[in-house]
Amino acid sequence: MKITKTCFVIIMLISICAPNFCQASESSHRAAIEKMLQLTNVDKTIEQMYAQFEGILKNQFSQMGVSKEQLPIFEKYDQKMFDIMKEEMSWAKMRNDFIDIYSKVYTEEEIAEINKFYSSPAGKKMIEKMPILMKETRTITQKYLQTVLPKIKNISEEMAQEVKNSK
Repeated sequence: MKITKTCFVIIMLISICAPNFCQASESSHRAAIEKMLQLTNVDKTIEQMYAQFEGILKNQFSQMGVSKEQLPIFEKYDQKMFDIMKEEMSWAKMRNDFIDIYSKVYTEEEIAEINKFYSSPAGKKMIEKMPILMKETRTITQKYLQTVLPKIKNISEEMAQEVKNSK
């Protein structure tokens, strides 16, 4: 097969331009995902999650029977743990990983449609109401956990006893 100069030039142009086209496409895909993450307030949601988790832990301290004298010790170490968690799991550190995940799961066209929805009045309302839904969902989950946890504890104790007896 004989390659003409014109064919050779076209092949060279494609080989030079194709990687740049893919890079531009990837860049716009990532930008669309970044927009979606901003529209859905992921950074604020993560901050709210830390605040809620901190409240849950403090509530558990009182349920554990921590005395008033011991409470400052628990709070000191609790704060150290939260400081590490906030630093190591900050939105600034996790942002690119989130973008990578979304880029693997959704095409750029799908992200554009998702962004279109989140920019709509219904999408904005969904984002606005999401914390309420999450709180209510957590309440329901905790209600059911009240009956599940004792059963799981019994099964764990039964298993531990059987393992002990098998030795």
